[in-house]
Amino acid sequence: IVISRKMDSIGLGTYMLKGNECYNSILKALAHGYRLFDTAILYKNQKDVGRAIKDSGIERNQIFITSKVHFTYIESATVPQAITVILNELQVDYVDLLLLHKPDPTHNVVNWKDMIAIREQGKARHIGTSNFLKNDICEIVEATGVYPYVNQIEFNPLCQRTELVAYCKNNSIIVQAFRSFGMGKCITNDIVRSVSVKLSLTPAQVVLLWTWRKGVYVIPMSCKEEEMKENIYICSLDHNMPELEELDGLNENYYTMPRYADI
Repeated sequence: IVISRKMDSIGLGTYMLKGNECYNSILKALAHGYRLFDTAILYKNQKDVGRAIKDSGIERNQIFITSKVHFTYIESATVPQAITVILNELQVDYVDLLLLHKPDPTHNVVNWKDMIAIREQGKARHIGTSNFLKNDICEIVEATGVYPYVNQIEFNPLCQRTELVAYCKNNSIIVQAFRSFGMGKCITNDIVRSVSVKLSLTPAQVVLLWTWRKGVYVIPMSCKEEEMKENIYICSLDHNMPELEELDGLNENYYTMPRYADI
């Protein structure tokens, strides 16, 4: 039995990181205690991620790798081809978490059945979804009886998606946030900045702590070592600080990707 790492509630997102910048960012993150890395075929950086993990000298089973099936494979119902590409690019035998990068109403069920098969083959330890709404999840669960391990969605104080998050939690689906900072809009918000001053934290740390307070996992992207250190430092902080409640009223259904907005 291969024992793989439990999924951490904070990891490093790698969207927009490429080449040596990506490679060096992974190595820096590993040095500061990160063990979860989020990539995708779409990001065109899996070879860099894999090379850094291999060169780090850290045991494979101590690192949690998430990757995502590219839209091309989703829309053509050829998900098994995607995992071959992913494993080849990362130069690993398995990923810890494989996500469907988006729903596809025509192929949701057949794609999910292929994901289940990939897990059974040992090529992915866990399987999940990204950008799926409640109806999408209900459809695949009704057809297979298998719930996603994770649903990765846009989520932050300005985009709180209360009903979708509650549905996932009620069905033991981990919610993982991408774009935790709303492409910068959250960390320039006056209330976030005010709370950060009160708590002597950065606005980014306040947003991440608030997200944790909601029971949602985070994968903030950064190539700056100081930001990486600040972000993972939240692991040592109390996310039940009452000041964080001031962010509860900030929801404005602000989506940077409105095509995946809740209906």
